Amino acid sequence: MLARSTAWVNDSFPSLERLYLRSHHDVTVLPSTFLGGSISIPRKLRHIGLSNVSFPTLPQLLLSSPNLVSLSLGLNHFDGAGSISTEALTAALSTTIHLERLYVYPYPNISPGGAYPEERRTFPPSSTENLIVLRALVTFDFGGSSAYLEDLVPRIDMPLVEQLSVSFYNRVFDIPRLSQFISRTKYLNSLPHRTSITFPNEALTIRHCFRHLPPRRKPIYLSFSIRDDWLDTDWQASQVVHACGQLSPFMSSVERLGIRVESPRRFFLGEMDNARWLELFGSFKSVQDLQLWCLLGSAAIEIAGALENSTKETAQNTEVLPVLRTLRAHGFQHRADSILGIMAFVAARELTGQPITVFEESKWELEDEDTS
Repeated sequence: MLARSTAWVNDSFPSLERLYLRSHHDVTVLPSTFLGGSISIPRKLRHIGLSNVSFPTLPQLLLSSPNLVSLSLGLNHFDGAGSISTEALTAALSTTIHLERLYVYPYPNISPGGAYPEERRTFPPSSTENLIVLRALVTFDFGGSSAYLEDLVPRIDMPLVEQLSVSFYNRVFDIPRLSQFISRTKYLNSLPHRTSITFPNEALTIRHCFRHLPPRRKPIYLSFSIRDDWLDTDWQASQVVHACGQLSPFMSSVERLGIRVESPRRFFLGEMDNARWLELFGSFKSVQDLQLWCLLGSAAIEIAGALENSTKETAQNTEVLPVLRTLRAHGFQHRADSILGIMAFVAARELTGQPITVFEESKWELEDEDTS
């Protein structure tokens, strides 16, 4: 349709400020004459959003848009139509000095056998000597392959990024280059005071929130999600702890911790034990406020049992949540076993001179707070 619409496809649209194109099917490749070709690309563009859409002059479009403040690229393939290499993307971003928000979604093309072809690609070693610095960027959102991101982040620097969200569509826990990238940021390389760990359908999400000073209104956070493959793997607390540690090695500083379990997936049914929850709780030494939100009865029983058992381990110097003062729970009141476990935990801490105030929580709020 676009190819036949030469009357406007070949126009340069010199006043164009916002360009949003989306295809609901396979990758749509636009003609090279789109927007008048590379010579006549509109220079007033401030917002570009492409979803499953590509055209040959995309790198030139980015290079010729010095006033760009928002860029969103949603591509379905790494190879073939619609692809953009990390080298090309980095080069294109080098002139976007005003870019504030960057969204990159190179979704994996899953083969019939369930493999991720892009994970088998071998990326050449990346140099950190000539980093592209995006000084105005405050939001970076990525969803796709860990291999692609691991090859991208050594090429760019975002020193003032405040909101970093990463979603992987493969089960990957070793992300050293992403960890190094985070260490180069001003706000995310600090002490998170609030962490939420959620188990929604077909995903695991870990979110670290950082302190910020007035008059700043927007939250500063680091969010990490694993999707799809997580459905087929047995949950291990050590894996979650490892992922948390790769994102931020300062879990011991977290003062508020939230855990939300809402998935009815099979590995939650009879496969989790108290030891796994104790292992997870044991990594957060400074938590004073714990919020537990369980929409799955078996998880509520296991968590309550873990808390009860934690009071029996103090003689071995393995006390869990030693400075906990407030426990806010939802979903436990419907199961007698979980209520008894919570009561036993609170009573035991009372005897040791560490009283805990318990509230029945009516809403999940850790991820929605904008102020500290």
